[in-house]
Amino acid sequence: MATGSAAQDRTVRVWDLEREDNPNTPENELQIFQRDSVGGLIRTVAMSPDGSEVMSASFSAATSGLIQLWNVQTGIQQRRFYGHTDVISGLAFHPDGQHIVSAGWDETIRLWDIQTGVEQQRYAAHNDNILALALSSDGRYALVGVGNTEFEPQDTAAYFWDLQDQAEVMALRNQADWIWAIDYSPTGRYIASSAGSLFTPNGDNSVAIFDAESGEVWVRLEGHTNTVHTLDFSPSGELLVSGGWDSEVILWDVASGAELRRFPGHLEQVQSVRFSPDGRYLLTTSGDPRNPSGVENPSIENMLRIFEVESGELVLEIDGHAEAVNAAIWTADGQGILSGSEDLLIKLWDFPSGALVREFAGHTGGVLKLALSPDGTRFASSAKDSTVRLWDLESGQELRQFLGHTGQVVGVAYSPDGQYLLSGGSDTSVRLWSIEDGIELRRYDGHTDWVVDVAFHPTELLAASGSDDLTTRIWRIDPDVQTLVEFAQASRYIPVLDCNLRLQYNVPAPDCTGEDQDTAATD
Repeated sequence: MATGSAAQDRTVRVWDLEREDNPNTPENELQIFQRDSVGGLIRTVAMSPDGSEVMSASFSAATSGLIQLWNVQTGIQQRRFYGHTDVISGLAFHPDGQHIVSAGWDETIRLWDIQTGVEQQRYAAHNDNILALALSSDGRYALVGVGNTEFEPQDTAAYFWDLQDQAEVMALRNQADWIWAIDYSPTGRYIASSAGSLFTPNGDNSVAIFDAESGEVWVRLEGHTNTVHTLDFSPSGELLVSGGWDSEVILWDVASGAELRRFPGHLEQVQSVRFSPDGRYLLTTSGDPRNPSGVENPSIENMLRIFEVESGELVLEIDGHAEAVNAAIWTADGQGILSGSEDLLIKLWDFPSGALVREFAGHTGGVLKLALSPDGTRFASSAKDSTVRLWDLESGQELRQFLGHTGQVVGVAYSPDGQYLLSGGSDTSVRLWSIEDGIELRRYDGHTDWVVDVAFHPTELLAASGSDDLTTRIWRIDPDVQTLVEFAQASRYIPVLDCNLRLQYNVPAPDCTGEDQDTAATD
């Protein structure tokens, strides 16, 4: 049996622990690996399950984080792994013999191909140094401890990662430009995503409706001449409405893909579209968040409009925000409208009168999305100030903040059971939150650009996220900690306690006598 050790003498030493005499002597060293001129202080080591290889991690200003792989018998360095930008605090050989896993102060976990030294996957979602790493016995799960030993910790928790697929069920890749909005149909059979370019109107300005089970495109909707920024399924699931930067709002038949109607009158980008709970009315918002008041060419309208779906008739206009209205939703009874704006305010309006009922103030950045709780008593908001906030609809009180995102929080959704929130943002992460206590339960990484919208499946433990990386991804949502408990139980090391150890740790030892203790001490 062998193990590795590391120290400030910048060596890795392998010892024979099976010798009957004291193994901690120079005579029992099997191999000494001396780092070369490119290395630094060795922070951690790991040995392969068969004892044939050992790897070490060091850090220096010249190389940043460096992993070196050694052959135990020959002492020859076989490979180097570059990529970490700070101290590497954890190393592990994957049980498949083909990969290694590392973690470090650069807040990332990395999966490497052991034969090529190529990084195959990166898990980057933490807000502080990763200080410890452990793998499950099958190599599928990683447990990491996060914190900071030098400054005030920003994150002090243990996180559980699925290294096999990060809980990703499917990635939908059938649009040629950034994804701006997603929505599940009421039955969960379909998922729609809208696309477009940030820079030119000549991109892929389509809406794709996918079969949520197979991932195949059911129908593609084409009619917008600029980025399609927002969409919504009707309560029946038979209709879909989309709004775009071409100032158009289009109603579509889901089964045939036919365009049924347009709702005219918008003078700026359409930011949000929502069917009323009974499907009778359509709520739209408009404005250009890129042109706030005070600039040379400010947005010419910051408007909410309500149309009758069947006739297309304009029922009500509300001009009550000072900046672009990015989001709006109906209250559960259909008699109220919540709107969120670049002016930092959320407002509750009466419908059909259009009278202002209440304001919700607190965000320090433009409000981007709103989500109503299933029981209709609360709502969540996401904003450019990196926060998600929970509000009481009746009192206007801010109940809780959900902190962790490191950039704009662009998407937020309420789970159908009302227990969880899902958010996504410019930091490329999707995060699951406990509404009860505001704790971040899981992070879902895989997107490589802004996550701009999120949605829960209406009946299954699934969720979707749309991103500027041109993909819509479907994730398994399982906040239950039982998986973590089972992992810990299966992977923990339970030592056999002799009499001396029982006495040391105050464990009852009825069979231990003084003679037993003396014998145990010499074993």
